[in-house]
Amino acid sequence: MRIAKGEVLSDSWNRKIYSVDASNYKANPSAIVCPLNDQDLELVCQHVYSKGISVTARGSGTGLVGESLTEGTNYRYHEAHEKHN
Repeated sequence: MRIAKGEVLSDSWNRKIYSVDASNYKANPSAIVCPLNDQDLELVCQHVYSKGISVTARGSGTGLVGESLTEGTNYRYHEAHEKHN
């Protein structure tokens, strides 16, 4: 089932990459969502909320002390999102 147009990363390699930040903490996300625009993000948030899954934002400069780590869904904000808004 496709929820949004953006990319969803759920393979073990990407989950491993996103399981750490600059801190000593580690949490394996269930998926990494790379929405194309605000509508994509809204659709993803509605879906995961209905399933009781958390959404944690992650972008450039975040994740220095573990605050961007989650076992839920990780939302990756990047320049592609900015270009489509």
